Amino acid sequence: MSTYRMWEVFERVENGPFFKDQSEWMLKSFIPNMRRVVKEYNIKYDGKTIVNCDDDLADRVWQAAKDFFVSVGVYHQESHRVIKFTEEEVNEVLYTKRPCYMIGAGHDQRWLRVRSVEDREHRPFHLFSPDANFSTDIHKKACMAYLKEPLLDGLCAPLIEDFMGRKAMSQTPTEVAAAMEHAMNLRDALRLVGKPDVWTVSVGNG
Repeated sequence: MSTYRMWEVFERVENGPFFKDQSEWMLKSFIPNMRRVVKEYNIKYDGKTIVNCDDDLADRVWQAAKDFFVSVGVYHQESHRVIKFTEEEVNEVLYTKRPCYMIGAGHDQRWLRVRSVEDREHRPFHLFSPDANFSTDIHKKACMAYLKEPLLDGLCAPLIEDFMGRKAMSQTPTEVAAAMEHAMNLRDALRLVGKPDVWTVSVGNG
């Protein structure tokens, strides 16, 4: 979707379908549509195949995912509205997407690119994303441990769960303080392991 059309998205935040809360949207739209596409596109998991090599199944999963997204949209919590997109708009974004981005800097600069199916020309981009909580006393060490991995191209740093002995709680001052501590730990870890320009993403607390 072109930049100038973002105003259309903003308009849908105010005028899209209304649900009183996210739970209602999940029960009335998300879950029923999930069940529908799984059935319609015959999506099945045999419990044995770890890496799918069935091209037909891969195609059906892709079509089911697009159908699901168009049907369900994106729930906006503040306005209680659903932002919906047409299949044509989704196809436009997929068609006009940039194939690659140069991220990081210096010796830590890497290409983050779209790879083709069974791509043998380009290696995967290794974004380490440890979805785990660490206490303040070991959080910086955890960041350093992941940064030392030789395959790493980028890091979505581990979460920090407390600040000054208090658990970081959503919508409280501890949430902001923990996020600041998280960011500073990450910058320090980058410097200490000698990789100051590695691409990093996300600051958060659990």
